[in-house]
Amino acid sequence: MSLEEEVDAVRYVKRLKEFWSHVFMYLIFAIALGIYAVPDRPVILWGLLGWGVGVALHGVFAYRGFSFFGPDWERKMIEKRLNKKP
Repeated sequence: MSLEEEVDAVRYVKRLKEFWSHVFMYLIFAIALGIYAVPDRPVILWGLLGWGVGVALHGVFAYRGFSFFGPDWERKMIEKRLNKKP
C-alpha cells in the first residue's frame, strides 16, 4: 500500500466518522423536537426535513456516491492530458 492510498483511506474513514456523528446528532434532536415541539409548532417539522436532506447528502458524499471531481476524476483527466489510456 502506497502512502497516497493510506492517506486516502484515512480521509475516507474520517468522512464516514463525521457522517455518522451527524446522523446521531440529527436523530437526537429529531426525537427531542418531535416529542416536545412538533405538536405545537409544525414549522419545526420543515426544519427537520431540511436538515434530514442535508444529512442524506452528507451520506452520499461521505460514501463517495457523487465524486464528480474526486481523485478518480483527477487521475482520468491527467491521463487524458498526457494521452495515456486509462
